[in-house]
Formats: sequence, structure tokens, C-alpha cells
Amino acid sequence: MEQSAFQLMMSQLRQLLLIYRALFTLSDEKKRAIISNDIELINALTMKETKALKPVPELEAGIRTQLTKLQRDLGFRPKLKMTLSEMAKMLVVPEEKQELTDIQADLGDISIKLSKAIELNQQLIQQSLEYVHFSLDVLCGPPDDEVTYKRPTVNTDIQRRSGIYDSRA
Repeated sequence: MEQSAFQLMMSQLRQLLLIYRALFTLSDEKKRAIISNDIELINALTMKETKALKPVPELEAGIRTQLTKLQRDLGFRPKLKMTLSEMAKMLVVPEEKQELTDIQADLGDISIKLSKAIELNQQLIQQSLEYVHFSLDVLCGPPDDEVTYKRPTVNTDIQRRSGIYDSRA
């Protein structure tokens, strides 16, 4: 028995939801790896994220295809940029309407959580980079501005980047 456009679309939406949940779990692990400065684990998790994201474009294309088919099956002229909310309003079977509304809410919730987790990880990485730069400046001094032109006769034996830390002591 062939699945209906609605059933196929719901199956693809559930797969997308599982991917987003897995990405959220990975982002939480990544946060801990960033905090503990575990570069190898961060790289491994980033590779897992990339792998998890691979089927997303195909799933999204499949969902759009099923949305178009479903609109035709319901007797509507297909709208290319149909949202799940708009589709739910078109459905006549209450169970299907509820199922689509539920998965839409779940996708919305996990998307918000995932966005916040990604933003937090970016902030943690930025803070980590700022700390590294600060540490380098403390140890070695701020970098010289070597972009500007200097006369060739200026003594080049001058020590560069003399920081707070005195390595001769």
C-alpha cells in the first residue's frame, strides 16, 4: 500500500526533528568540550554535526514536494512557499491537523533551543579566543604595527613585543 503525501511528509518531518534533536545533543556536548578546551573533541563533534546535517537539504526538498502533492490532493492550486501552519489550516481530517500542528510545535521548540545553543557556543569560542589573545599580549606584548612604512635606516635590532612577563627574570 502506497503512503499518502501526508504520511510521507510526516515521516520526513519526524526524521528532520530527530536530526535537530541530535544536533542539540551534540551542541550541548560541544559546549562542555569548549569549556574544557578539548580541541580534539570539538573537532570530532563538529564532524558529527556536519554528518548529521548532510540529509537535511534532501529532507527539506522532499517535504516541499509532499506539501505540493498534498495541496493538489486537497484540490488547491499549489503554493510554493507554503508553511506548515498554512498547510494545517487546509487539512480537513482533525487527526492529521493535530499531528501536523504537534510536529510543527516540536520543530519550532527544538529550532529555538538549537539556535540558542549554537549562539552560546559561538560566544564561548569568542571568549576563548579573546583570552588567548589577551594571554599572548600579556606574555609577549601587543603586536607591533608592521603594516606602516618604516625607514630602512631605523635600527632593526630593537626587541619586539615586550610584554608584562619578563622571561629574563
